[in-house]
Amino acid sequence: MPALTRVPRGSLTDQVIDQLRERIVGGQFPVDQRLPVEASLARELGVGRSTVREALRVLVHAGLLESRQGDGTYVRARHETDAALRRRVLKADVINAYEVRRAMEVEAARLAATHRSAADLARLHELAAARDDAAGPESYRRADRALREHVVECTGNPLLGDLYRGVVDPLRSAAAGLVDEVDLVRDDPARPETADLVRAIADQDPRAAADAAARHMDAVLRVLTVMLQAAPIRRHS
Repeated sequence: MPALTRVPRGSLTDQVIDQLRERIVGGQFPVDQRLPVEASLARELGVGRSTVREALRVLVHAGLLESRQGDGTYVRARHETDAALRRRVLKADVINAYEVRRAMEVEAARLAATHRSAADLARLHELAAARDDAAGPESYRRADRALREHVVECTGNPLLGDLYRGVVDPLRSAAAGLVDEVDLVRDDPARPETADLVRAIADQDPRAAADAAARHMDAVLRVLTVMLQAAPIRRHS
């Protein structure tokens, strides 16, 4: 990761805020990653810990960071707009939020089949193989997430990518308190939606790709609805 630049005297807090924001927006500090401790940041930036602490406080207030008691400070969103969307998603009914996710994944599949490049397709096949070979639930979860995010990247539409992450990242957090999402996304052998999706994108068949994505998300919604009916008190995040 590129080193942070020592800041000159002046409005130190504002300069530290700008540097940290640049790293967050640029992905050097990814969403869900814990930031270095205050002392480390202060040393690298050449400022006092109180300046770093104030900068972190401002970014927490803006919704880009989250302070977790006893565990440090984590990146919560890449942009202020992402943070606002995250707050809205976390207030939404879980089923409503998953319906929005369904709409985005279906459209992303259609666009991916239309716009994907040869390099996109090669990467998609790699991710599909990694998903199939995943050894355990956590590995499977990461591989499945990477594959679905790559489908969105294949659209060539960065705005859709930002909106998708803005909805799906907090939605996963909300669903985690209800059910392990592995139970929602792991394909049964009789339900080859993901293989159909990859094949349709490879064949540049937007209708088949959208259909495969719709079938996958419909299966997710059916399972989630049953689980929520069994635990109605947890329907709202």
